[in-house]
Amino acid sequence: MHKPPRPRPNDDHAAMKSIDAAGNAAMRNDWRLCADSYLAAYRTCSDTWDRWYISWSGYTSVLREGNVDVIESDLQALEEVANNERAPMHHRVQAFFTYGFVANAELRDASASAYGYQSAIDVGTRALAAIRASAADTSVEPTVLMAMPDGYGPLPVSRIVHELLDYAEPNLKLVRRASSSEHQHSPQVVDRAQVDGGAGELSNAISNAISDVPVVRTASALEYAHTYYEIAMRKRDELLETANRRRGRLGRAGAVEQPLLDDDREDGRPPPPTTEEAVAVGVGADGGVSVARGAALSSSAAFDDAGTLAVFDDAGTLAFETPLPMPQPAPRECHVHSCVLLADDHECLASGGCDVPLGHLAPMGGQFAELVPITERWLASSDRRSTEPSPSPAALSATDRVPTADALPTVDALGFWDNFVARYVPLVVRGGARAAMVGAQPWDDAFLTAHCKLATGRPWRALIEKNNRITQNDRHPLMYDWTFCDFMSKYRTAEYQNMLYVVTPLSERGVTLRNWLLLPEALRCSELFTSLGEARLWMSGGNTTSSLHFDTHENYMLQLDGSKDVFMWHPNESHKFYSDFHNKFGLSPVSADYVDLERYPEFGNSAPLHATVHAGDAFYIPDGYWHLIVSHGPRNVAVALEFSPWTYDEMGHWPADVAERYQWPGLFWAESVSIKYAMRERYGASRYVARQTKRPVVCEELAPIQPFSQLSWLGQEH
Repeated sequence: MHKPPRPRPNDDHAAMKSIDAAGNAAMRNDWRLCADSYLAAYRTCSDTWDRWYISWSGYTSVLREGNVDVIESDLQALEEVANNERAPMHHRVQAFFTYGFVANAELRDASASAYGYQSAIDVGTRALAAIRASAADTSVEPTVLMAMPDGYGPLPVSRIVHELLDYAEPNLKLVRRASSSEHQHSPQVVDRAQVDGGAGELSNAISNAISDVPVVRTASALEYAHTYYEIAMRKRDELLETANRRRGRLGRAGAVEQPLLDDDREDGRPPPPTTEEAVAVGVGADGGVSVARGAALSSSAAFDDAGTLAVFDDAGTLAFETPLPMPQPAPRECHVHSCVLLADDHECLASGGCDVPLGHLAPMGGQFAELVPITERWLASSDRRSTEPSPSPAALSATDRVPTADALPTVDALGFWDNFVARYVPLVVRGGARAAMVGAQPWDDAFLTAHCKLATGRPWRALIEKNNRITQNDRHPLMYDWTFCDFMSKYRTAEYQNMLYVVTPLSERGVTLRNWLLLPEALRCSELFTSLGEARLWMSGGNTTSSLHFDTHENYMLQLDGSKDVFMWHPNESHKFYSDFHNKFGLSPVSADYVDLERYPEFGNSAPLHATVHAGDAFYIPDGYWHLIVSHGPRNVAVALEFSPWTYDEMGHWPADVAERYQWPGLFWAESVSIKYAMRERYGASRYVARQTKRPVVCEELAPIQPFSQLSWLGQEH
């Protein structure tokens, strides 16, 4: 007999305090208090409060992330919502899904887990049908307030339900398969007993478990135990099995061992891409595309030991299907959110005498004996590029902090396009930010305080994060109801020192800071300045670190005060960052503060580029380049200019075979990134005709230097 839902106090003010308490508890890694605070907010608020679902989603997420022991009262709370017919259906789907998840991960109860997942699917299916029927009558789809990359905004309820079902359905199959398996192994495959059992036992545990369950157990069960990698793995197996059944398995020399079958699918749908048609696509070092089909596959195409078709280029290296390294079991829990070290770790770090790989458990960047410097240039004007010599370091003031004693070559708008954007090469532009500041006005505290309000005098409610580690894509926890003036008055106080970070758009109507920025020389090519999507202020008291991540747009960062250490990696290194073991696209699970080379050994084999940029400099991060940015104090101010010159045409200019390969549902993230940015590099260096403008995408027209306030399209979607 299920208990009836308890009465609601309908106190939204008290609920808001509970959400704030949840955020503060998360900052202290007190996850039990965080979960209880979210639940208190959910039970205290009114049914019309805009953060009602946020509080429920926060509570269930904490339970799934594995940072708390799920207790009886948690199960009762899940049951209470799941079986409440008067509760919103997406709340109930979330409750059933979470019940299924924790029953599997925490309680090892396969039948209870299957019940939760199946109930989530049943309720979710009814919820989607109800949403479709309602939208047909009202033309309005219900939304809820949720965390977005730029703060909080409305999210369609149908999207929430779809995402939960996308996890529930494969997880249900996983639980049922595991429970019926003759091996009867645990859903959480590699525990510490197996880790301590020796390399042989560990290898057997991994090989026995790979087809059914996640291989690596970490502290964040939601983010790493059930990942997109596992889903992709199952899709790949199913597609290759279908392809081999329909077309026959290719031998190691590429010959067809069985006759080709021309049967059509019984359901009438077109067959999936076959192995011959879909996977034998390669991009050479010169950017050329090679495609092998059917019996034309040569010895360069072969099945590896796992039965996956591997395609090699002329140099004998893998083209798209890169062997995906797997995280290795380690006794400590280190991932992007936090790192729990062992007593032995602390002793090794203190003594420095342990025999460990270079940079093991050190901050990111310390794993490399050499760092390749990012290319540097001084800024020059396009109008006088051929007549004016490079600036002399001796003529510059001490505040310019010249990094070397020798003068550097110069770069202007045309050179920036031809040699860096088109060729997909990162760049540091010394003096690039100083030239973009109106009247060389320093962005000090007095200046920013004078511009902390909107032009109308109303408060500017900037996005302010209470964190000194930018580790997530969804800006959390935010300082609710804070204004930029609040930030300026408090960010250097003892209470908030090294705890606040502003990351907020300048395109918001009435923000006056953009009047004090000029279009940078480097972005004067029409293809660049017309594709500017946003100017974003990044500010802190220093001592902040980003996650290891990549963006899906180009970045030109103006460093206005303070200094940064910038590390970048080419997208071809994606498989070394284990991004397929994280459910946030473009984010690596490797901790920036403590790189666990026992768990993530391939990271130490990557090849980073590095530069230190100072106030007045600028730097260019190409679309897709992995990067880590360490900001130094006592204050750090920068403006990131985001632009996307090829957004409209991206896949429209890919060879059809490459586009087909990219859309294959069995791809891992690391492989899709390799394809996407091989094509980015290829079309960036070509004179193709844009499909929308019908003009070649080259730098043939330069815009005049102008204030950002005159760029009317800034902040619009491109």
